[in-house]
Amino acid sequence: MKKIILLLVVLVSVGCFAQSAGQKISDKLDVVLQNSGSDDEILIWVFFSDKGENLEAYFTNPTSVVSEKSLRRRAKVLSDNKLISKTDFPVNQNYIAQVESAGFKLKQKNKMVQWNQRMG
Repeated sequence: MKKIILLLVVLVSVGCFAQSAGQKISDKLDVVLQNSGSDDEILIWVFFSDKGENLEAYFTNPTSVVSEKSLRRRAKVLSDNKLISKTDFPVNQNYIAQVESAGFKLKQKNKMVQWNQRMG
């Protein structure tokens, strides 16, 4: 039962937020799901393809996502409009809440966005 719920939530969450078509579950995860018991705990990474809406607030207040020290260091090599990028933004909390509401427990959160889908 857990395996089915896990599969459903991964498909729905990635499908809801993905902006490009592609493989939603890696071949390796598929094998693990097929070989695990219904009571097994499976640790997975869920990648969202975007950071949500209203990202302009981060650009207007860059210290909300990076430190002053980081901004000074970046200013040495980047133009003012490139000091921060979407990779600096946190994961949208609504996305996390939707996955948790399906019964998953958050273990680790990372700001990275999957820019290029890796297969296998």
